[in-house]
Amino acid sequence: STKEYDGVELTNTDLFINTEAILENQEIKAETLGKITDVGEVQNDIFAQVVDLNGNDVSSNYTFEYTPGKLVILGRKISIQTETMTKEYDGQPLIATTYSIKTGSLVDGDYIDASVKGEITDVGNTYSDFESFGIYNSLGEDNSKNYTVTITAGILTITKREIVVTTGSLSVIYDELPHREETYALSGGKLVDGHNLEVLYLNSRTDVGTIVNSASVKVLNSQDDVSRNYDVHVIEGSITILPREIFIKTRTFWG
Repeated sequence: STKEYDGVELTNTDLFINTEAILENQEIKAETLGKITDVGEVQNDIFAQVVDLNGNDVSSNYTFEYTPGKLVILGRKISIQTETMTKEYDGQPLIATTYSIKTGSLVDGDYIDASVKGEITDVGNTYSDFESFGIYNSLGEDNSKNYTVTITAGILTITKREIVVTTGSLSVIYDELPHREETYALSGGKLVDGHNLEVLYLNSRTDVGTIVNSASVKVLNSQDDVSRNYDVHVIEGSITILPREIFIKTRTFWG
């Protein structure tokens, strides 16, 4: 007999006995001896004797041939996954602390004693896993040997924080000087507390016409560049140089 571990002792009392050789005034008595509770395998041994009508053991007059079966307990299958979590970057660590049983179950009275590890702060992903893991019975004894455990590591993910930066626009009349517009507005999203923007303006304009007010944007935490944790969208303003008006008037002569 075979079964999955359930905490209950396994026995099998089924016997096939060939009684053709037993005399009519005698009978054979037999029983199985094997039993098993924990994962493993044992031989299901047999005890047999022949007795007469008075109950006297006459087994010595017989030769017994035994074919014992086997009793097998298989590991109880369970699958467990550590915590999977996702959040937008906020400068604070994302920490895994829990797990869940996805398939299978524990035997009544058994429990899991485990510690989960896994932490991430910057954009990216990492696995959460068990720092320690064990299955115990109601007496506090380690019962892990009776389980076949499949562990799936969860994934901790930090996604980029989205912000929108709009550069300023400028319109001036041509004066032979180069003009820049070094202003911006944080027009979408929000920086993490303590972070600030460093904006490098790339264009200037001297002659009549219009160009975009391009800029390179970094996000700083004090002096540390944390731009990779942000998805920065730049809406470009414009720098426009207008023509300078010249008024020319001809003189009128009367003849």
